[in-house]
Amino acid sequence: MSHTTGSITHIWERLHAKWMVCGGVAGFLAGLLSIIVSSWLSFIKLGDVTQPFKLIGAAFFGYEATAYGPLGSAGLAGMTIHFALSILYGVIFAQLVCEKSRLFSLVILGFVTSLIIWVFSAMLFLPSFNVTLALFLNKWLGLFLHILFGISFGFFLHLARKKIIS
Repeated sequence: MSHTTGSITHIWERLHAKWMVCGGVAGFLAGLLSIIVSSWLSFIKLGDVTQPFKLIGAAFFGYEATAYGPLGSAGLAGMTIHFALSILYGVIFAQLVCEKSRLFSLVILGFVTSLIIWVFSAMLFLPSFNVTLALFLNKWLGLFLHILFGISFGFFLHLARKKIIS
């Protein structure tokens, strides 16, 4: 039994493995770009390129994890969490969006979903379990980095589609 309406195939009827790989690759690359930019900004402001990873890890290791110095276990945990969530975002995004979507659509959808993720993670989730860290983080910088992730994700997904599927 087909659940199609016109030319639209419902998401539960399709599983395009190469498209989902494109999403994972694009998520990793967008995560890499956002972490490079945040590490550069962290180095300029704090003199520590590892701070973005430590801030993510501090959600589990506590605020002390952000101390100046080597990456440490909190930084490694932050790196793992960051890239795992970036890849997961990409795979889920790819499953929910048609693989024939145009570049502009992918960029706009990446932008919109990055705003939703920022609101959920920075404004709702983080303050519920780590108020100190929520107060420490610059909300506007977080918004910028999430938007950078979402927009670049759309571009990277388009490029990955050209390289992997075509």
